[in-house]
Amino acid sequence: MDIDFEQVNFTYQPGSPFEQRVLYNIDMTVKEGTYNALVGHTGSGKSTILQHLNALLKPTSGNVKIGERTITSETNNKNLKPIRKKLELFFSSLNHSCLKKR
Repeated sequence: MDIDFEQVNFTYQPGSPFEQRVLYNIDMTVKEGTYNALVGHTGSGKSTILQHLNALLKPTSGNVKIGERTITSETNNKNLKPIRKKLELFFSSLNHSCLKKR
């Protein structure tokens, strides 16, 4: 199933003194069956994007579409469990991958 981000924004701890906006108007598509890499500096939002890809986080605004399901800030968490089970995301670091091939 494809995953589409449409104008996705995300803020950690909104409304608190520790509020931190980390995703700004993200638009992207991850096609089913493809390999993709998220590359960036520490704190650039890679882990936050990955958590949106498998519905562990919901966008503060915008939509994440996973297959036919649209996830918004209003989506009930109980409805996300079947989606999380269907997705196959693999996590690795460049360091780990390079050392493994030696």
